[in-house]
Amino acid sequence: LSEERRSHTLSLLLSAPVSMTEIILGKYLGVLAFFLILIGLLTLMPLSLLAGTDLDLGKLAAGLLGITLLLAAFTAIGLFMSALTEQPTIAAISTFGLLLLLWIIDWAGNGDNQASGLFAYLSMLRHYETLLKGQFNSTDVIYYLLVITLFLGFSIRRLDADRLGPGITAAHDPRVTPVGRLLRATKLDELPQLWNVLKGEMSFVGPRPEVPEFAELCPQEYARVLRVRPGIT
Repeated sequence: LSEERRSHTLSLLLSAPVSMTEIILGKYLGVLAFFLILIGLLTLMPLSLLAGTDLDLGKLAAGLLGITLLLAAFTAIGLFMSALTEQPTIAAISTFGLLLLLWIIDWAGNGDNQASGLFAYLSMLRHYETLLKGQFNSTDVIYYLLVITLFLGFSIRRLDADRLGPGITAAHDPRVTPVGRLLRATKLDELPQLWNVLKGEMSFVGPRPEVPEFAELCPQEYARVLRVRPGIT
């Protein structure tokens, strides 16, 4: 997707008579099919041992299931990161960083505090090692299915936002979910801006932040106002 955006062919893709879900699933299944071919070729090596010895086919099947789910989750995360930027290099680096975080978070799950259980569950390594040992647990499978579904959903919404266009939302914008309407009504959606205040990028009181495309259309008198540090209120 980042390559589509960089080469300015994303608009052609969005104009195709298919839904955003079909586009994302097509991209996802295409990459996943490539990895499945590699897994199939790797599987031939242990299967060749059947000619001279007995294999624990159950353990082999569990290991193959584990690496298939792991690569499927990797692909979903990579696709989402690719949907966020127009530079494939940035998408690759950010994907590697997030996957590394989900991999080494297992270290934090070895502690005795209350959060260690959460870190242990979020760790991809721990769920993969269980299947690699031949121990099938539905919790591990559900974990990977949740990761795949979550990041594919994020990718669909990101691509749908590109198709719908404007970066601002009106009162009855179809992109705003019921949860989003609740957050906007209670002003909870402005809480993350406190981090911008702490970083010095915003202030508590100031002009409203404007979309760059609209700021370029403002008259020169209003441009002086936009140079003031924006505020939450």
